[in-house]
Amino acid sequence: MIKHIPIIRYQDIAKTAKDKETTTLDLLEYQLKYLHNKGFETLTLEHLSESLDEYTPRKIVLTFDGGYLGHYQYVFPLLQRYNYTGVFFIPTNHIGVLSSWGYSKKSLLSFEDIFEMYQWGMEIGVNSASHCDLTTLTAEELAEEIIDSKKCLEKMLTSEVKYFSYPYGKYNNKVKDCVQQAGYTNAVSIFDKQKDLSNSRFAIDRLQTTNKKNIFSYLDIRRVASGTWK
Repeated sequence: MIKHIPIIRYQDIAKTAKDKETTTLDLLEYQLKYLHNKGFETLTLEHLSESLDEYTPRKIVLTFDGGYLGHYQYVFPLLQRYNYTGVFFIPTNHIGVLSSWGYSKKSLLSFEDIFEMYQWGMEIGVNSASHCDLTTLTAEELAEEIIDSKKCLEKMLTSEVKYFSYPYGKYNNKVKDCVQQAGYTNAVSIFDKQKDLSNSRFAIDRLQTTNKKNIFSYLDIRRVASGTWK
């Protein structure tokens, strides 16, 4: 059983927040500085999987969905500053172009951006191919979104890709089975509270944060930091 390990989900990071999907750079920097000052260490999903039966206080997993350019411009330097790692989920059909979802078109990561972060020890996963609602797709469409995207990213990185993030946190049994059969070892979703990871490796809960709903408003991180988390 994993205890006391929050898994946080961020989306876009920018200097100013023009929509609810975005966390401002100032807020992210405040959060990371707070965690660092309290002695928190970051885990990747691979390290998290290795800690299934361990008590691991003052650990946190930082995940970033959508493959936004701000992840390279703003998040990556901050993580390097604090010697932290992050998990970045990429929609493979949109590498180096503009997003086709959300409230506005946004610049996304290039392959060079992704590869540089990977070389620096950041963990890279798949956020489907086109960042769509997977629960609405046929079996053939699911294969393209889940299986082909994995192969695409593995070819670019010349390394196995083990982790998947459900776009919008949406999945059903058919989607989850496809992810498992594709050879991923874990998949993450979105919920309001965290459950034991051992319940399902293919529906790992994450706590959502945006500029209007940051982790400190509903995850009492100060109690975790002080060792009184229950």
